[in-house]
Amino acid sequence: MNRFIRSKPQIQKQIFAGFAYTYHDRLRWIPRTGIFLKRELPTNKVILLSGGGSGHEPSHIGYIGKNMLDGAIMGSIFEPPSAEEIFRGIKASYNGHGTILIIKNFAKDAQNFLQAQTWAAEAGMKVDHLLVSDDCSIESDTFIKRRRGVTGTIFVHKLLGAASEELLSLKQLKELGEQIVPRIKTLGVAFAPPSPIAHIRQQYHLASDELAFGIGIHGESGYRTEKIHSSERIAIELVNKLRKQFSKAELKDIALLVNGLGAIPLLELAIFMNDVQQLLEIEEIRASFKKNGQLLDRL
Repeated sequence: MNRFIRSKPQIQKQIFAGFAYTYHDRLRWIPRTGIFLKRELPTNKVILLSGGGSGHEPSHIGYIGKNMLDGAIMGSIFEPPSAEEIFRGIKASYNGHGTILIIKNFAKDAQNFLQAQTWAAEAGMKVDHLLVSDDCSIESDTFIKRRRGVTGTIFVHKLLGAASEELLSLKQLKELGEQIVPRIKTLGVAFAPPSPIAHIRQQYHLASDELAFGIGIHGESGYRTEKIHSSERIAIELVNKLRKQFSKAELKDIALLVNGLGAIPLLELAIFMNDVQQLLEIEEIRASFKKNGQLLDRL
């Protein structure tokens, strides 16, 4: 992970400048910030903004586009943008139809985005938010507020993004989002902690022959560590645990998203998808939408 890191103090500037150069034809970067917006912002619909720490690419910059986000406000690696920068992003994209902030459920992310929302409201702007908490590794309802927002957030970007293109109002988008968010559930598994480039205190350590279930996207520890075993057994653990989160009626037809967390090659993801498919067929669960890939990294 450290092959291209020349100067750690310059990492963030280099990351943002690199994205701005690569996607200059469709994105507008506000220099010396982490604010990225559509080059041609819509003037006839509600604006969708998201964001958070860097290190999760392609989230969130990569999800700016038609039927998805209108902009993203990015912070440094694994650190959310400041409330001031989020507020600046809201102002830079505001068109009078309102703005929805899609926030992953981490304490600092929520604090900064909600503070920016308050400032925007005080300035006369119509702004609302959705807090995504799809990680179901924390089981007890007592701790539901601690559930993290992870890969399932991409579904919120996509579904609300498409709905906003249909010119739904701010209120309608908020109501739709509140129906969607509780129906998204995610579980993670890791074979190693995040790279040292993240500069975080590792919350778990794994031997070369171990894996951890229920890990977070910033190195948060999971609910169980055990010896590495087959893709099939990993699929059984994840599918069975996720299945318990839904009613039988809800499981008649699902959308399936498998994220490699930036580490698992597509070849191995295909093997895992095959194992998942077989389990779903046994349970008579139809997946009318399925996708895999590197969708949200954790370094």
